[in-house]
Amino acid sequence: MINFIIYETDKKRRNKYELAILNFIGIREEKFKIFNYFDYEEINETNNIYIISDHNIKNALRMVSKIRNNDDWNSQIIVISEFDNTNLKLLINQLLVLDYVYINGDYTNRLKKDLYIAYKILTKDKTLSFCSNSEVNKIPYNNILYIEKNNNQNYCTIYGKDNEYIIKNTINNLEKELDRAYFLKTHRSCIVNLYNIEHYNSSENIIYFIDGKRIDLVSRDKRKILKSRLIEEKI
Repeated sequence: MINFIIYETDKKRRNKYELAILNFIGIREEKFKIFNYFDYEEINETNNIYIISDHNIKNALRMVSKIRNNDDWNSQIIVISEFDNTNLKLLINQLLVLDYVYINGDYTNRLKKDLYIAYKILTKDKTLSFCSNSEVNKIPYNNILYIEKNNNQNYCTIYGKDNEYIIKNTINNLEKELDRAYFLKTHRSCIVNLYNIEHYNSSENIIYFIDGKRIDLVSRDKRKILKSRLIEEKI
């Protein structure tokens, strides 16, 4: 669960931030909630992404200080203001602010990139737990290249960077379990890790992974989705 907490008194800007969040989270199918900053006391978790927006940068930084003074150093904070931040870099760094966004022009594109970075930081250590040869194992997401369904549909093979694991689980169950920010089911028998793809040759319909492995398990209806994910998320 990711909590997005927005501090913004201007309704139009707040609507822009909410739309940016909805557009960002939509393709990930991640469970999430959007709060006003004033709901902060009701939130016990620290798996939060804050958007602190105020024309007065001092007010914004007071909000940031309050969050950090509550011993919340895990949540990611994006500050948006109309004030030149040249003399505030040291304080912003000390408070571990992810980014300072100066409102000029199309600042929503900057916000979209920041949301992506914040999300990646909060989810960077994810692992997949599985049972193989009567042993319980954990494999980090970044070590998984792809997962393929075996002839026996109750089993799958995890193709990692260094090893292969045969596990008792269905491809459909694994699709539900894995974080869709990282993984995409490209075929009824295959799930790929988007972040370990070296490149995708759409004309030959072949996925090349960073270790040299390649597969052609991309169904017709998933080709456009795969290309879109790789391009839009700059993977």
